[in-house]
Amino acid sequence: MSLFRSKGGTRAERVAANNEWMRRYIEETELFEREWKTIERFKAEERRGVTPSYGELCEAYMELLVAQLRTGPPRWQKKANA
Repeated sequence: MSLFRSKGGTRAERVAANNEWMRRYIEETELFEREWKTIERFKAEERRGVTPSYGELCEAYMELLVAQLRTGPPRWQKKANA
């Protein structure tokens, strides 16, 4: 069962979370530099025959975004309305 579903995330919330992720990636690219390190870890895990941990990390981050979106508008809407 998806962690989103177990925590009540709907498809619309997941879509919004993915859009928010892209906005943050565009606006705060430096915060995502760790992704390049994650790519190397993913490839190393696959080479060892281990299920990559990246999916779990992504799921946790999407859950965080869903929780933040539930408490108010996305950052970009706050900026646009200011």
